[in-house]
Amino acid sequence: MVFVMLPFFLLAMFERNGQPLEKVAKNMANVLFLRPKQRPYMTNNFYDCLARQNRLDKEVHSVIHGKKADQK
Repeated sequence: MVFVMLPFFLLAMFERNGQPLEKVAKNMANVLFLRPKQRPYMTNNFYDCLARQNRLDKEVHSVIHGKKADQK
């Protein structure tokens, strides 16, 4: 009887960093088994996006006004 009640007692009483046991177990399963070990770090470079948009705006402006764009 005690062995049947022990898992439920652990689920109710165990808490690590403010998280219950089922959330801790889910997070550990994600880290150890489900997610890739090496995750690529990628960012969106906002300044590169602005430079690209500026270059495209100059090209459109030169097409509309019939002038050659400044080549840099």
